[in-house]
Amino acid sequence: MSYDTMLKDFLNYSTIEEATASTTEDVKVEYDQYYKLQDVLKKYKKIERSNKWKPIVPEETPYKDLRPDAVSNTIAQVRTRLYLLGDLKNNSKSNVYDRELMDAVMKYKVRNGFKPNYILAEEHIKEMNVPLADKMETLKLNMERCRAISAQIAASDEYVLVNVPSYELIYVKNGKVQLTSSVFVGAPLTKTTIFNSEIDRIVFSPYWTVPQSIVNNELKGKIAADKNYLAEKNMEIVNGQVRQKPGPDNSLGLVKFMFPNPDDIYLHDTPSKTLFDFEKRTFSHGCINVKMAKELAVAMLKDYPEWTTDKIDKAMAGKTENSFKLAKKVPIYITYFTSLVNENGEIGFYQDVYERDSEVLSPQAAVVAN
Repeated sequence: MSYDTMLKDFLNYSTIEEATASTTEDVKVEYDQYYKLQDVLKKYKKIERSNKWKPIVPEETPYKDLRPDAVSNTIAQVRTRLYLLGDLKNNSKSNVYDRELMDAVMKYKVRNGFKPNYILAEEHIKEMNVPLADKMETLKLNMERCRAISAQIAASDEYVLVNVPSYELIYVKNGKVQLTSSVFVGAPLTKTTIFNSEIDRIVFSPYWTVPQSIVNNELKGKIAADKNYLAEKNMEIVNGQVRQKPGPDNSLGLVKFMFPNPDDIYLHDTPSKTLFDFEKRTFSHGCINVKMAKELAVAMLKDYPEWTTDKIDKAMAGKTENSFKLAKKVPIYITYFTSLVNENGEIGFYQDVYERDSEVLSPQAAVVAN
C-alpha cells in the first residue's frame, strides 16, 4: 500500500474515535506530537458541536487593513474567533482594537507562521475563516504523518528536524529542544525533497561547486558578457566546473552540514540573511538555508571538546575548506507537517507550499490546479 493510499484510508474514518482507536489501542505511537494533534482535534470537534463558529464577515468593502485603535464590527468578530481558539482568555465583545486584542493577534500570528505584527490584513481574515471541518482534516492528515515517522524519531536520542511548511529547524538532544532556527527551502520548481538521512560531516569555510544546471541557466551568459565576472564573485573554474571559493560572500555561507542523499541536498549557512524576514521562504534550488547555522554547529559539537567556540570561529573564517567527520552520525528528518503543536501547547497551521495536502485531501482540485 502506498503512503498516499494509507493517508486517504486514515482520512476516510467517519469519526475521530474510529480514526484513533486502531492506533491508540493496539500500537503506541512513540512520537508524542501525534497525541498533541489528537487533543487539538478533540477540541475543534467540541467547538464544532457548540455551533459558536461563525464566518467573519468584514464590515468594510473593499476590505481595509485593521490596525490598533481601529473601531469596527470586524474587530468584534475577530475577538470572538480568537477567544474560541484560545488566543484570548476573555471575550469583552468590544469592537475596539485594544491592547488585549493586540496580544491575542500577535499570539495567533506567531503560532501560524505569519509575520509578527499587529496588522489584520485580508489574508488573516481568510485564514480565520477556513472551515473547522477543513482544519480537522488537516489535523488528521498530520497525525498520520506522525505515525509514519514515529519509529525513527523514537529511536533517535539526538536529531535535526526540518519542517518545510513552517520554515523551521529544530535540533533535539536527550529529548529536549536545544535550538530552533528559521530556514528557507526550495522554490516550487526546485522543491526540497522530503526524506530522512544522517548528518555525517560538518564542513567549515566550504567551497560551492555550482550545479551545472545553474551554470547553464544563469551563469553562462553573465560570464560571456563580463570577463571579470568570476573574479568579482570569488569564483574559479576547476576541472571544467565552476566553484566559489570560501568567504563571507560564498552562497553556502560559512558552514554546511552534509548527509548522504541522491538529490545532493544539505543544510548550509547563507550570506542572504534578509531573506529570513519574508513570511513565505521558498527561495533555494532545493537545499535548506539555516539562519542560525553557526549556533547549530556549536550545539552539535558540544560533545567534541576539541571544537571550542574559538576554533569554530576560526574554521568559519578560513580561506580553505575544513571538513570534520562526526564520530556519531546525527539523524535528520526533512518533514512536511502543515499543522504542529509547539512546546507551549499551541497549534500552528502552515501553508501547503508544495500542495502535498491538496493531493491527498482534494485530488481532483490538485489536478485542476496543475
